[in-house]
Amino acid sequence: MRTLLVDDDRVDRQLISALLKNTGLPIDITEAQNGFAALDVIASETFDCLLVDQRMPGMAGTEFIRAFRDRSNGKRVPILVLSGENTNSLTAEEAMGAGGDFFMAKQDMTAGRLKAVLRCFSQEE
Repeated sequence: MRTLLVDDDRVDRQLISALLKNTGLPIDITEAQNGFAALDVIASETFDCLLVDQRMPGMAGTEFIRAFRDRSNGKRVPILVLSGENTNSLTAEEAMGAGGDFFMAKQDMTAGRLKAVLRCFSQEE
């Protein structure tokens, strides 16, 4: 499963990558440190799913998701929106309204929870 991880925090990217590897699923992870870098990556590569931090400087996760959906040419790629702060129902609504498919608070993230979401994503295709 080709996965793009978009998060401005290097330590968070390392932790999330480690959790993804611990799911036991065949995952190929590409990292981008912000929405602009992620848009550059998706211009030349395709992914099976995206994990996107909601709060990033420059381009928020919701802005990136909208831009990605506009450029996806109708291809449906599942998006898991992550948030390390402000994890209330309004934050989740904002993420889903932008085109996210699932919302998860970083503090609640485990390899098991990621595995469950990614399995759901792979069944959508």
